[in-house]
Amino acid sequence: MYERLDSLLKKHGITAYRLAKEVGMSQSSLSEWKRGNSIPKYDKLVKIAQYFNVSVSYLTGSEAQLPEPGGDAALLEKLTTLLKEKLADPEWSDEQSKLNFALFNSLSEEKQAEALRYLRYLVSLQEAEKL
Repeated sequence: MYERLDSLLKKHGITAYRLAKEVGMSQSSLSEWKRGNSIPKYDKLVKIAQYFNVSVSYLTGSEAQLPEPGGDAALLEKLTTLLKEKLADPEWSDEQSKLNFALFNSLSEEKQAEALRYLRYLVSLQEAEKL
């Protein structure tokens, strides 16, 4: 998974030391990630992803390519449309799903995008466990 970070560092002409300093993590954490011994905590992955303007999913390797600009917004719009259609369907009666949608919908757009990034991260961890 470190390959994506290494590629971003080279593309932007930034050293691992500088990145670590700017996102508030130790260079040894990046080194451990590079060796495959660990993955940084989610909050650090978010900071690194924000630094390079990519998603956590891209950074961890669960997205095949760099996301399109506005990708989270487009995904959020599709998800919201799909869920609204489901809510309007009288045969869709899963109460927990309705409650989850209401909970998600109560978040600000910024928090919804953050929740989606976290879900992508969890999916990437789950996929990595299968390897």
